[in-house]
Amino acid sequence: MLWRVNRRSVMALALGMMFAGVYLWNISANPHHVYVMRRYVPAVMPFFILGAAYLLGYLGFRRADWDRSAPAFLRRLPHPVGPLLVAAVALAWLAGLGWSARGFVSRVDFHGLTKQVDELAERFPAGAVLLFNDQSPVGQGDIWGTPLKFVYDHNVFSLRRPPETMSAVLVESIETWQNSGRLVVWIGPTDWLDEQGMSYQTEEVILSSERLEGSYTHKPYVVIIETVPLNINYLKTD
Repeated sequence: MLWRVNRRSVMALALGMMFAGVYLWNISANPHHVYVMRRYVPAVMPFFILGAAYLLGYLGFRRADWDRSAPAFLRRLPHPVGPLLVAAVALAWLAGLGWSARGFVSRVDFHGLTKQVDELAERFPAGAVLLFNDQSPVGQGDIWGTPLKFVYDHNVFSLRRPPETMSAVLVESIETWQNSGRLVVWIGPTDWLDEQGMSYQTEEVILSSERLEGSYTHKPYVVIIETVPLNINYLKTD
């Protein structure tokens, strides 16, 4: 395409080389595969695939096409050595792509975690109120409360402030839910429950999963095992 650039191909070359140059020099993304790939899928990968297909079609494998289209350094090679060399390079490139894809094509992160969340949701009856006591910027209520709310239709609340800063409102809300026959489940540290003299039954649930490491400097290959303990407390009515 560079050898015979014209007004019909200059725009494709300019856009493809611009995006390829920027993202091959500095990916400007976090090391998670899904975010990295979206840098390349819209423009860079189509550009290289188009360029490779155009190169094979441009060179051709008939003697007349080869003598007319091939670069001078390849035309010096006796026919069919030149076309066979191009085919060998293309096959080596495809083989290299397949080799480098090992561990990515077959890898499934967080395998089995959906089933564990299914089992977690089944522990709570319909109408239960789940209170996540976790004030982290992205806490357990965000991670596990989101599917419990929007997939399993449970009532989920994340306590963004420490419970002792809103004790009166929180106690009144819990009593209202319990008086209406709803089970209140407290997930997280129980210091505040003890201070309020509330009785509860505790159960620990451990969610485990595996994921591939994230890396900026090398191909990820280490599988990280993650375990998340959830301290689930079923509040009892007086």
